[in-house]
Amino acid sequence: MKEVRVMVRFHIEMEGYEVEEASSGKEGLEQIALCRPDLVLLDYHMPDMTGLTMLQKLRQSNDKVPVVMLTADSNQGIAVQAFRDGADDFISKPFDPDFLKIVVSRTLKSLKLQIMLQESEVARRAAEQANHLKSRFIENMNHEARTSTNGVNGFLDIAVKKITKGEVAEALKFITWAHENSDRLLTLFDRIIDLSQLQAGHIIYRFMQKELQELVNYAIENVEIYAQAKNIQIKTNTLEKISVWCDGLRMGQVFAELLINAVKYSQKDTVVTLQITKEDGFVKVLVTDAGCGIPDGELESIFDPFTLSSRTDHGASGKGLGLALCRQIVRDHGGKILVDNNPEKGSTFSLIIPVQHK
Repeated sequence: MKEVRVMVRFHIEMEGYEVEEASSGKEGLEQIALCRPDLVLLDYHMPDMTGLTMLQKLRQSNDKVPVVMLTADSNQGIAVQAFRDGADDFISKPFDPDFLKIVVSRTLKSLKLQIMLQESEVARRAAEQANHLKSRFIENMNHEARTSTNGVNGFLDIAVKKITKGEVAEALKFITWAHENSDRLLTLFDRIIDLSQLQAGHIIYRFMQKELQELVNYAIENVEIYAQAKNIQIKTNTLEKISVWCDGLRMGQVFAELLINAVKYSQKDTVVTLQITKEDGFVKVLVTDAGCGIPDGELESIFDPFTLSSRTDHGASGKGLGLALCRQIVRDHGGKILVDNNPEKGSTFSLIIPVQHK
């Protein structure tokens, strides 16, 4: 048996391949787990187990490494069973060295082809996903632009009619609504441009030492009017003097967006909390709402552009760009942002950023 291994090794190495040997099935399984070979030449006769037993153990462990079975037995049943158990090819001994080389080359080429096909499939799916996102982007843009533009035109038409009737006060009301629709459309365009520039790396961050209390105060000021309208309390923990190295404007935007979302999707007469802790060179910000939560299958996709939770059906509006902006800004600061559902109701967004960005 050792003589066979020596001969096989000699001819395979002559073709430029690196070869590792094992004298038993147990040793072979250990080496395969350790070395992760591209191909296994497996002898049927081994001191501790048959080649079929080892092959079965390999496949049971979900190891898909290509296997070529070698045996001196003329029993066709062994060959049939080997193929059933997942062997890629079979060689009967004694064998011609040139035939051995052909089988090895053929099996490795087949493996390479499978890898290429898998990579091609991954690329195809990625292209399909990109086309889907592009189509969804165009559909959303078309919807939002038409809605806001139609609103502007409609309100202005009514305002003109009111003015011709001398109803100036009423006309001003419709002009104000037209102005609000126009602002909404401009905000949408600004956010889209902002996100595209962030993703392309065209935004220059102005990093400086910034106290977290300033960011918290900025966020609360931005959301206070919305919270009062729904009688929602915003509670924060008492902060020690913690500062981080960040772009204050951009990180303030993240804090405000998370608080605004928490208030937007929470029920009336509830509490939204913002808790900050510091540990091992990182700051962790937890924003907890009292809303309807997010389906488990959407906890990641909620950060994709133009994506809203399927549960946001209780009057809360949004374009699905805020969280995408937040994630990009946080990543650019060397941090991460996640969301989980609370045990009872609502969800908690976790923002983790380093105190000193490298």
